Amino acid sequence: GKMLMGRVSRAGPSLCAALCAAPSRTLSTQRASLVQVKEMRSRTAAPIKKCVEALEASDGDIEEAIAWLRKAGVASAHKKAARIASEGVVALAEADGLLTLVEMNTETDFVARNDVFRELTHGVCKNALRIGEPPKAQVVEAIDVDALADTLLPDGSPVRAAIGVAISQLGENIVLRRAARLNLP
Repeated sequence: GKMLMGRVSRAGPSLCAALCAAPSRTLSTQRASLVQVKEMRSRTAAPIKKCVEALEASDGDIEEAIAWLRKAGVASAHKKAARIASEGVVALAEADGLLTLVEMNTETDFVARNDVFRELTHGVCKNALRIGEPPKAQVVEAIDVDALADTLLPDGSPVRAAIGVAISQLGENIVLRRAARLNLP
């Protein structure tokens, strides 16, 4: 067979020089980033690709990367906000004679059955127990969902931000639809 040969231009750096000058990653650097990605995944349950993006954007600082993920979650939530969320769950919480109900909706029943979605809904429902003054009579009283979305979950994140993170994790629109409370006899 024929062998083709070409001339290398001396005007620019050779391919070999370019490859040799390229920074190489050492095995220990790769392990460190894998450990960081693993920790990010365990703390946020975000997709691997998003964890890597967040770590790169924050120069490897895990706390800063988590904050970056929260901001990205809110941004992706705005993109998905126009989608119809008609499936969901209603959570109940009771403490000291006060019962709260919270309805959270999503786009599909698959996400509505997801543990991340259900845990978020139960966390929001527990927060509803602490919002405002309980009703005096035995009547069902609506809870302002905007005020509820501004409350903090036990991990310190606002409900609104946690919903944004869940939207980015699960890939569907999630809506805090309504909440109510009732004094039990």
